[in-house]
Amino acid sequence: MTTATRTQQTENSIIEIKLTREVSDKVSYSDGYNIKTGREVYENYDVKITLKNSGKTIKVSGKPGGFAFFALQDKYSGKYPDGAHARVGDAYVGKKLYDLAMAMIGELDAEIGKTEEQTEIEAVTVRAEANAYVETEPRHGENGYCRKCHSHCYGDCSA
Repeated sequence: MTTATRTQQTENSIIEIKLTREVSDKVSYSDGYNIKTGREVYENYDVKITLKNSGKTIKVSGKPGGFAFFALQDKYSGKYPDGAHARVGDAYVGKKLYDLAMAMIGELDAEIGKTEEQTEIEAVTVRAEANAYVETEPRHGENGYCRKCHSHCYGDCSA
């Protein structure tokens, strides 16, 4: 497991971000049996923003772009209050604080880097997702049932 932490202060707030990244076994729990079904990448960001004026603390965990984790305003999220640029958990932050936090996340990501095993697992996942779309394409049966025209056409339904 690899962990890195960054802390930065501004005139109004203290930002602490912790990144945890590791590769572990994926386990399927089946009727009392723990079956290993491959490897998976675990990646988590813990963000804690403390406002100096009010003492209020905003805490959120997850991945950038995830629900309520530095969620930018879009057509589904509704209108943010004046001066708000992004939503963090149940609170809103301005553009300056958002840009600082995202820069810190980028630094942490570059510092930890990705191992060869993690890069390989991510490449396999991307290939599997790409192949899933290919499998949904209707095909002709070989001397049998055609999934395209739903009969026994032997591939001549496209002629």
